[in-house]
Amino acid sequence: MALKAHIEYAPVFGRHLGTGTRLAFIGGSRESYSTVYAPNRYGGNGVTVPYAMSYQAVNLEQELYFYPFGNNKSVLFAVGGGGYAGYSNRYGAPATHLNWETGEESLDLDHEQGLHAGYMFSLNLDVALGATQQWLVGGKSAFQNDTYGNSLATLQLKVGRRF
Repeated sequence: MALKAHIEYAPVFGRHLGTGTRLAFIGGSRESYSTVYAPNRYGGNGVTVPYAMSYQAVNLEQELYFYPFGNNKSVLFAVGGGGYAGYSNRYGAPATHLNWETGEESLDLDHEQGLHAGYMFSLNLDVALGATQQWLVGGKSAFQNDTYGNSLATLQLKVGRRF
């Protein structure tokens, strides 16, 4: 499970379009188990070891929103799509790696770290509160995928204020 928190500026353009520019912070981990075998010893049952898979990222995200029913209602529905770039650090399952030059095998954690870019899609549902409808409460279902092949499906709770 991952926690994603972001700060977003989301102006609207006309009745059916909007955009969202945000700075997002993502982090999470979970424990898993894997059976590992000695690299230079064949046969045997191996050993089941626990390991923590973790993911942390900081993204600058840009999304375009389409409001099919208009953005001037008290209940807002939008379909979004866009892209992002950022920096991530991910640790995964232990794996046996072979050095082709020396022929040596080693047991290492799967690790990816560095700059990444990706795409995202979302469904958004917001409700405007109050007589002036300045406060928005809603939810977002999103899917994003980056250049490392990391996929993140999220359900997000949104609280916002119109300026």
